Amino acid sequence: MTQRERQILRWIEEDPMISQQELADKAGITRSSAAVHISNLMKKGHIAGRGYIVRTAPYAVVVGGVNMDVGGRSYEGLIPRDSNPGRVRMSLGGVGRNIAHNMALMGVEVHLLTAFGDDVSAQKVAASCGELNIDISHALQVPGGATSTYLYIAGSSGDMELAVADIRDILGQMAFYEDALGRLMQGTIQGRRGRLDSLGLKLRIVSPLHRISEKKMEAVSAEERLLEAMGRVVQKKRHALEIYIERMKGLSPLERLGSGCAYVTDGEGRNIRSVEQAAAGQALAVRVKDGIIDVVVSGTRRQELP
Repeated sequence: MTQRERQILRWIEEDPMISQQELADKAGITRSSAAVHISNLMKKGHIAGRGYIVRTAPYAVVVGGVNMDVGGRSYEGLIPRDSNPGRVRMSLGGVGRNIAHNMALMGVEVHLLTAFGDDVSAQKVAASCGELNIDISHALQVPGGATSTYLYIAGSSGDMELAVADIRDILGQMAFYEDALGRLMQGTIQGRRGRLDSLGLKLRIVSPLHRISEKKMEAVSAEERLLEAMGRVVQKKRHALEIYIERMKGLSPLERLGSGCAYVTDGEGRNIRSVEQAAAGQALAVRVKDGIIDVVVSGTRRQELP
C-alpha cells in the first residue's frame, strides 16, 4: 500500500460515506485520481464496497526503543587514554525498531510505539520507517530533545570494551510520555466513539440497529482492554528503565572511586594492575575520589585472591 493509499484509506475509515470529490479535495488531487486510488484499494482487498465497507487487515504493534548506534572497532589492541586507529560506523538500532524492521521485511503491517527526539537522528528514523512502511504516527517525539544514542567501543576482536547509552532526554520525558499515552488513547477512543455515532446515523437506512448497539459495546470493551494493556506496558517499561539506570551507575568510574576503589599509575601514566609492574623505590600515583596520593614503593608481595 502506498502512502497516498494509506492516507485515503484512513479518511474512508473515519467517514465511510465520504464522496470521491471530498477525498480529492482533502488530498489536493483530481476526482479521477481519487477514483483510481479507491479502485486500487478495492483490488487489494482493503475496501469491500460502497459506502465504503473497509476490511481491517491484521497488524502488529511493537512497543520498544529506537536509537542511533555509533560503534568503533580498533584495528589493533585498545590503548587506554589514547587515540586508537580503527573504523567507526553509524546505524539505526534499538530492540523495538529492529523487531519492527524485520517484521516489515516479512510483509507484516507494523505499528511502532516508541519515543525519539527532534534532531537529525530522528529524521533518519522517520525516513527509514517511511521506506519500510512502519507506522510511527502514534510515536512520541520530544520537542527539542535528542534521540537516544548508543556509543560502544570494541577491540580488534570485535568484543565490546566500553559503551555509553545517552537516554537522558527520553528518560526525562517518561512522565510526559505516560500522560501523553493516556491522553492519546482517550482521544482515540473518544474519536472512535464519535465516528461510530456518526456512522450509526448514516447507516440507519441500510444497517440494523442492533449492529450499532454491538459496536458501541465493543468500543467500551476495547477502551477497558486498551487502558489495562497500556498501564501494564508503561509500568513494565518504567521498571526496566529503573533497573537499567542502576546498572549504568554501577559501571561509572566515579561511582567506583566513591566506593573506596583506587586507580594506580606509574610515572608515565600507565595503569598498574599487578605487583610485577612495581618495584621497590618506584614512584607511583594513587588516584582516589578527591585527588592523587603520591607514594614510593617500599616493597611488593604477591597475594592470591580467594
